[in-house]
Amino acid sequence: MPTEKVQLKTYSILTNDLKLIKDKFAQENFDIEEVNDPEWEDELKEWYWKEPDSYIFAYINNEIVGIASFFKRKVKFQENLIKMAGFGGLTVAIKHRGKGIAKKLIEERIELAKDWGADIAFLNTDINKLGNLFSKFGFVPLRRNYVFIGKSGQKHEDDSGMIAPILSNEKFREVLNHTEPFFIGDSNL
Repeated sequence: MPTEKVQLKTYSILTNDLKLIKDKFAQENFDIEEVNDPEWEDELKEWYWKEPDSYIFAYINNEIVGIASFFKRKVKFQENLIKMAGFGGLTVAIKHRGKGIAKKLIEERIELAKDWGADIAFLNTDINKLGNLFSKFGFVPLRRNYVFIGKSGQKHEDDSGMIAPILSNEKFREVLNHTEPFFIGDSNL
């Protein structure tokens, strides 16, 4: 059976129709136990409040089969600014998993990061579940907490960060080998 062709389309702004499609797609396909937990929904609004700079939609025959987001951030690290590409919201349709769609979405975000001139890439994930997938693209666990600012202005910490070098192995090693929590800016990814 021939492999179905995956086409990627990047959007910097989503129309209201695309927002509804994206939200429905995520609700139906994002794997997380807490999806209908009201406390988790409150946490989502506090932690994941900033819109990405781009969304990448994966299509097979005009059907959306995957979505991912891309953030551009300049974050302060040891008195210097680092250009950090944030990779968030990777979701593949349940019936299309195992077809290389996640791989294509990750590779596309790596290309966007290079084009933007990012030093490193950052993502948060369930490292035990998905760490092996991301490690194929150079991501390694941060091995310490990262910090971000929630919608309320409150600082939050989490321990599910992974980083990868994009254009600076030196900055990647500096961030990886530092001992203080890594600040990723406003909102989680």
